[in-house]
Order: sequence, then structure tokens, then C-alpha cells
Amino acid sequence: MKISRRTNRDCFATLSSFTLAEVMVAVLVMSIVVVSLYTGVSSGFALVKLAREDLRATQIMLQRTEAVRLYTWSQITNATYFSTNNYSAYYDQAGQAVGSGGVVYTVNTAITADTPAATYSPAMRRVTVQVSWLSGKINRRREVSTFVARYGMQNYIYKE
Repeated sequence: MKISRRTNRDCFATLSSFTLAEVMVAVLVMSIVVVSLYTGVSSGFALVKLAREDLRATQIMLQRTEAVRLYTWSQITNATYFSTNNYSAYYDQAGQAVGSGGVVYTVNTAITADTPAATYSPAMRRVTVQVSWLSGKINRRREVSTFVARYGMQNYIYKE
């Protein structure tokens, strides 16, 4: 058995490490990766939130326009019967009582005689439903319009 003595010079030659510049570059690359991941995840959550709010606004507009089909012509043209006043709808009605109801939507319904120029125009009305809400610091708004005919649309399209 042979015993050899190692010098300090031999130890340093076999030991490998990173320089300070290499470590700093690695830290920079990792910080860019972490910031990019955070930005991507947070913008993804923001897009989901906006899509959810937009879908709820669409549901409110659809609910209001579908309700118009239940009214008769005399009820629609009577301003005291068919209310066009603004009202508020909530994202979560049950949660609104405890303060976690989410977004508040303002719904406005307008009935006008703004119809296409035709002989049947006096027997038609335009119903416009507008929903607006505050999303963060941005006011958002969606609107839908439809026509209501006195004797139903089929009488004007399919005349016999």
C-alpha cells in the first residue's frame, strides 16, 4: 500500500465551481421565468373573470328579452304596465345579503317606435335592453335590440 501526500495545489485543481458572473446570469434567467409565469397566471385569471362577467350580462339581457315575449301588445305599449325603469341585478343574489354578491349589473330597458320605414311600422316597437357594470375601474356595457310586432312577426313575413 502506497500512501501519497496531496498538496493544496492538487485539491484546488480537482474542485470545480461556478463563478459569480455565472451565478448572476442564472439568477437573472430564473427571475425572468418567475415573473413571466406570474404574469401569465394573473392575466389568465383576469380573462376568466371578465368572461364570467360578460356571460352573466348576456344572461341578464336574454332573460329580459325573453320576458318581452310574455307580454301582449297593449301591455308593452302601456308605460305603466311594462316597466322600463333601471334596476340592479347581482352576480350572486344569495351572496349579496352577506356582502359577497360580486358584480352589480344595472339593467335599462327602452321601448321605442324606431322601426324600419314600412307600412307596418306603426304596429312594431323596438325593445332595447342595456346592461352595464363596473369591472375593476372600467365601465363595461352590453346591449341587445329586438322588434316586437303587434300581430306577431309571422303575419308580416308570411302574408297569405
